[in-house]
Parts: sequence; structure tokens; C-alpha cells
Amino acid sequence: MNVSQDSNWLYRDQNRRGTVYRVDFNQNDQADPEEPILVRRGPGGLWKPVEKLSGPVDRFSLDRDYSLWLDSERSHMEKVWFWSRRVVDPKNGRVETDELVGFDNNELGMENPLRLGGEIVQDRTGGHYLDQHFYEAGVRIMDSNYKATMREHRANDRNWQVKPSASQS
Repeated sequence: MNVSQDSNWLYRDQNRRGTVYRVDFNQNDQADPEEPILVRRGPGGLWKPVEKLSGPVDRFSLDRDYSLWLDSERSHMEKVWFWSRRVVDPKNGRVETDELVGFDNNELGMENPLRLGGEIVQDRTGGHYLDQHFYEAGVRIMDSNYKATMREHRANDRNWQVKPSASQS
């Protein structure tokens, strides 16, 4: 099984909402406004930006309780006398479910959709990074056991740095 890992730092960012964590997907070693914010599901299923990470987060907790959010504007083009852009849903600073990208699906924008899972790892200095595992299928035909192989990789704690009992879930 050809597994690859992708690691991205989580940087604290101060904005009008307070302190949030942004995932450094562009790898420029800073939090940028166009990078997604780490959010956590709270009571009643409401999503709220994570203000403090006190430790690592295992793959099961990450899938269940966390997501990435980027406040976005939805619009479309209309023709009146000329083409004009009509904003349907403006940026509003509120976490809305259609703006979330969960860790339990394949919408993280990676080229290979076969995601094995992810975890938030805390290093010795107290910094955090998102570490994700992917099954590299490429263009070759996958064998008939690839789903079982993926489940085995995900279930095996030796493949992960954060053990479920060590998580802050």
C-alpha cells in the first residue's frame, strides 16, 4: 500500500472574532485570511472556531468533532441590461454548514481522493500541525482489497502519532 502524508502547521490568528487557528495550506509559515479556520462541533451541533488547542487530537475525534471553515460569498451572474454579479449569500462571519469542509469526507482539495484520516499533532514546543494520510492510487488500477487495506491502515495505531487515549477530544 502506497501511503503519503501531508502536514500543515496550525497558526493562531487574531481577528475580530478573537483567537482562531488557521491551517497553513500555502505553507508560507503564517496565518493568512484566505486559509481555512479550524472549527469544532459544540452543544446542539453548532460549529464554533477553536480558540485554544490544549493537546493533540486523534483521527477519530478529528473526523467526528472538527471541520475546516472559510467564510465565503456565494454569487451568480444575472443579465439585466448587461451581465452583473448578484451576491446571494454574502460573507457574514457566521459558521454555516455549507461553508464547512469536514475531515470525514474527501473534500480537502487534495488531488487524490482516497483519504485515510488525519490527526492534530502537538510538537515538543507546543505547536500544532494537521497531519493527514492518503492512499496513493494514481492511475493504476487498484486491487480488489484496497478498501480493506485502507480500513486496516486507519485502524492500526502504529500508523499514527496520536493514540486515541492521548487525545483532547
